[in-house]
Amino acid sequence: MITHDIAVARRLGGEVLILKDGRLVEQGPTRTVLVSPTASYTKALIDADPTRWPRSKPNRSDDSVLKVDSLCVARKGRVLINNFSLSLHGGERVAITGPSGVGKTTLLDTLAGLLKPARGKIQHAARLAPTGIQKLYQDPPAAFPARVNLSCSLRDVARIHGVAWARVADLLSRLGVHPAILDRRPDEVSGGELQRISIARALTVGPGILLADEPTSRLDPITQRDTMNLLANIANDEMIAIILVTHDSAIAEAWANRRITLVSSS
Repeated sequence: MITHDIAVARRLGGEVLILKDGRLVEQGPTRTVLVSPTASYTKALIDADPTRWPRSKPNRSDDSVLKVDSLCVARKGRVLINNFSLSLHGGERVAITGPSGVGKTTLLDTLAGLLKPARGKIQHAARLAPTGIQKLYQDPPAAFPARVNLSCSLRDVARIHGVAWARVADLLSRLGVHPAILDRRPDEVSGGELQRISIARALTVGPGILLADEPTSRLDPITQRDTMNLLANIANDEMIAIILVTHDSAIAEAWANRRITLVSSS
């Protein structure tokens, strides 16, 4: 099995091989390597476990940016979420967890205005611009034009919204994206690299609300930690409210200041 998830590797046991930049850096019994690693990269992977992430207090605003009242979400006639309410403030970090198929992604699409609710009310703050709600998708290749290089895609966003390229370049640098990658098309970079670029694109327009659907599922543990820390810092600095959908309870516990667990309505 190939995995980024150290916890999964630990549960599987057996033999583990640690790779970095296509090179084998450590190999041995899982119980030995993951308990007493010798390679610095292996130690860094273990230290990147969400249970070891630094905790930060959100810079929460007094005014709400989103109010949801008694929302009912359905898909193909089947009720997925019933009587969901939420008040979200600028700077808040909310994690939504729950089993597969419970409607987490459908809820985000409804909050983003991509789907109509079966009933209930969604109210956004009047100060939010038309681009004030941005979404990060679990499958980043679907969010980029396939035949256009990434630099053109990002420059188009910056130009249309009157954003200086320096802002984009700063975000890319903070996310660890090498400038040379931007000359490639989406299918020529890894899923992790593309997800970091999609995060930069979403933040370029200065949203008030960021809806993040498993945004780090394609990233290695170290990049995942650094990316989530960056999102937390940006949320604090720019008073962006972030709703994170994740299957990983450890990430939800470590990163969010509030956690909502969805259960099946059936």
